[in-house]
Amino acid sequence: MDVINLLPEALRIRLISLRAFDASGEMIDADLAEGEALAPLIERFLANPDVAYLHAHYAKYGCYAARIERA
Repeated sequence: MDVINLLPEALRIRLISLRAFDASGEMIDADLAEGEALAPLIERFLANPDVAYLHAHYAKYGCYAARIERA
């Protein structure tokens, strides 16, 4: 399911490991965020022109949660 400009509840209620990747698939940044801190972190990563997309993982077990791209 594609969702634009909306952070799903499943991401807003958990500790998330957010990973930023460049166009070649190399991870260039990463950080943890939870709750209201996640949206600003997404915005900060996507403000970097070198970032092509983000991966969100549930932090405890590292399970993949979502791919985040610019709209």
